[in-house]
Amino acid sequence: MFQKRKEAMSSLPYVTMWAITGLLFSTICLFMFSSLSTDFIENKPFLFDQNVIDTISSYSSPAMDGFMLFMTEMGSKFMLGLLLVISMIGLFVKRKDVWVMRCTLLL
Repeated sequence: MFQKRKEAMSSLPYVTMWAITGLLFSTICLFMFSSLSTDFIENKPFLFDQNVIDTISSYSSPAMDGFMLFMTEMGSKFMLGLLLVISMIGLFVKRKDVWVMRCTLLL
């Protein structure tokens, strides 16, 4: 009985370390979110976004425009639905795993 309690107490510093690390990370993320949302509410432009847009625009060409349109289309509802159906068929054909197929459909 005391051995189990001793083993549980020995892992306490690790749990405390992970809890403090998680709390610190959550606090940093909350601060960043509040800072960005304040800028958004005040309609301030995001300098990072503008720098990325300017950098990508400097490489503009017909081939790059076509590639970017293709990448945009890959994130559409139609393409994601098509990839979902293909993955479900693959799961059914390769593994005969109906349970995983149903869980994929719920996602």
